[in-house]
Amino acid sequence: MRSHGGRVRAIITGEAHIHADKVAAITGCLVPFPNYPAHIPMQRVDYICVVDEIGDPAKIATGAAKPTTDQRKLLMAEYCTQVVANTPYFKDGLSYQTGVGGLTKPMGNLF
Repeated sequence: MRSHGGRVRAIITGEAHIHADKVAAITGCLVPFPNYPAHIPMQRVDYICVVDEIGDPAKIATGAAKPTTDQRKLLMAEYCTQVVANTPYFKDGLSYQTGVGGLTKPMGNLF
């Protein structure tokens, strides 16, 4: 486990490399072959693990990941969403990943 800066340093010094040696996909929803469109090509996945449920929402939504109720932050999320939605990149097929902070959850909900 490294900080953002620690990861960069580890990559630069060769202590860590970027590409995984093995890739395991964890899913709660296995679909028939072929999965189209695939976000990760099958040639890059070594293992697929099917689980009943991914994560425990009661434990995930704590600390930094706790959704915000602060009206100022919710308004900021709305403005950020509008900025993204008005770029030429916001179109069908866009893949968008939010971070863990309390502000990103409302953004994901607005999309």
